[in-house]
Amino acid sequence: VFCVLFGIAMIVNNQLQGEAWWFWYAQLFHGGAKLYADLHLALQPLMVLQTDAWIRMFGIKCLVAAIPSVFYVLAFCLGIFLILRESDWPDWQKAIVLAGAFLISVECSAERFDDFHIVADTFVFYSVALLLLLAKAETPRRQFGLAAGLGILSGLTITTRLTDGGALLVAAGACLMVLARSRKLALAGLFVVAAAVTVVCVVKLTGDSLSDYIANSVIRAAGA
Repeated sequence: VFCVLFGIAMIVNNQLQGEAWWFWYAQLFHGGAKLYADLHLALQPLMVLQTDAWIRMFGIKCLVAAIPSVFYVLAFCLGIFLILRESDWPDWQKAIVLAGAFLISVECSAERFDDFHIVADTFVFYSVALLLLLAKAETPRRQFGLAAGLGILSGLTITTRLTDGGALLVAAGACLMVLARSRKLALAGLFVVAAAVTVVCVVKLTGDSLSDYIANSVIRAAGA
């Protein structure tokens, strides 16, 4: 409760003065502009797509536009909780660690709950939680399900923030090879395929070609 209320206080104090990056990209996208072929966006598309979908459903009122950020606060805190749930510490110790981890994670002044940093971090937390479950999974079906979930999370992270997503893909893949009890190569293959398919699906939702996406958000962005 403390973390959620603190996050909402951050939203009220930071976001209502707003930078509106994602809002304006979403507005232009909604007007028919392609993110990469027309706008030459150097960023990843998932936040723009989410903002556009929210605007289409609920409009552009200021307070309404802040509601997804509250969902991000809840998802962020839940991700830390799911990791701590695997510990055998007493609840009061878990509470202290959860609050400390939350405050350390959002300490940077650039952290806003309407930005891609928080969303990418949340995907990382859920990936860690799935890896902890994978270490205990015994049935093939559960192992493959967790590997697919890890791939999807890595793909979503890549389309949220490329550097974080690439790091997560490599780290989660390496951990998967160590933690899986059997069928390591098959699980790794499924993990990579799930990540690739997720990236392709998200890019296709923009209406851009993969070549325009890669040219602008990977090659030119890295060149800059």
